[in-house]
Amino acid sequence: MENLIKLLESVDEIHKEIKVSRNKRRESGDMFNIFEILKAEHYEVTTHSAILAELLNPNGSHGCTDIFLKSFLEVLNLKELFHNLNEVSVDVERSIGALDYENKEYGGRIDLIIHEKNKAAIIIENKIYADDQDKQLYRYCRYARNTFNNNFNILYLTLDGKEPPKKSTEGKDASIQVEPYCISYQYHIKKWIEDSIPLVSSKMNLQNSLKQYLQIINKLTNQDMNSISTEKLITLLSSPKNINNALLIRDTIDDALDMFMRNVFVPQLEEISKELNLEYSLYGNHWYDTYAGFIFYKKEWENFTLGFEFVSSLRNFYYGFKHKDDKNRSSEVKDMQMELLNRFEGKPSQPWWACYKNFPITNWNNEETIEKINNGQMKIMLKEIIEDNLSLVADLRL
Repeated sequence: MENLIKLLESVDEIHKEIKVSRNKRRESGDMFNIFEILKAEHYEVTTHSAILAELLNPNGSHGCTDIFLKSFLEVLNLKELFHNLNEVSVDVERSIGALDYENKEYGGRIDLIIHEKNKAAIIIENKIYADDQDKQLYRYCRYARNTFNNNFNILYLTLDGKEPPKKSTEGKDASIQVEPYCISYQYHIKKWIEDSIPLVSSKMNLQNSLKQYLQIINKLTNQDMNSISTEKLITLLSSPKNINNALLIRDTIDDALDMFMRNVFVPQLEEISKELNLEYSLYGNHWYDTYAGFIFYKKEWENFTLGFEFVSSLRNFYYGFKHKDDKNRSSEVKDMQMELLNRFEGKPSQPWWACYKNFPITNWNNEETIEKINNGQMKIMLKEIIEDNLSLVADLRL
């Protein structure tokens, strides 16, 4: 027990470091990141390929002509590939013909291609988390060999610079030898963006956008301050003297969260029910159970309740109007369900939900959300949503 207490004290010190770092970032405005707000940091095509393409395009909206392209080529040591950067174009999701679904020998779409007409090209396969398709790079190599007379490079871009699997590089034609240049967000893209930021010091909007994108790269590649502190925590917990205590904490964490929700959050639900003159009830034996949640309702509501539910382990939280009886499908109930669906603007669901949508905060199994419960912010948010929905159905006989 003494070792466990010491371990928790050490964990608390690291946690304080994380909070200090987070507070400094918040005070400086560094916590505001448009990519995180839009939850777009993981999208390969619509976020990363789109940003890379716009920056690399000499005619891009950045108005910097070929500054970014030159910097990119320097980082990759490919300065001699293109003869005239004014003739370079950049395409996203470039079609190379209909996919040969049977043999996978031809066709597909290239994530990103930088090309100087038909003279030279850089083909970029952008992988954040997605897996490779069969013969994917092999097909791109076949296309590039025929189109650019072997004057091309295939870049295989991943978070950490790993090599592509053989299923992506090998095909029936043994003469097509795929030799991709493996690059990473962790080093190559990060260095390129870092090198580019000083080049656009006179364009504040552009420079700030690059800084925000660099934050996302650091986060994805575990190079931001929170990730560094987390690495310290992992090192602490994985030491021989601490690993058993770490396992003990792991095995009891669900019950600890369950007790926290019962001791702190449930009293807040009781307060809401009294303040809004509603009835409420919980369902599920534990908060970490599958489909655990709670409902609010008025005594006169005969067919529906306002429900809130987690899919599992305090994650994937959604809410909406639930049927009191999933077997009651009278014409009156069906008509009311359609009216609720129109007003609520959510998704229809059977058998229990008349309509539902995601709660503004879907994951409650994290420090930030637990803090919102602790300081009462979650109660305020929940109460406002309940009041809005009560107003929405005030004239209906539920």
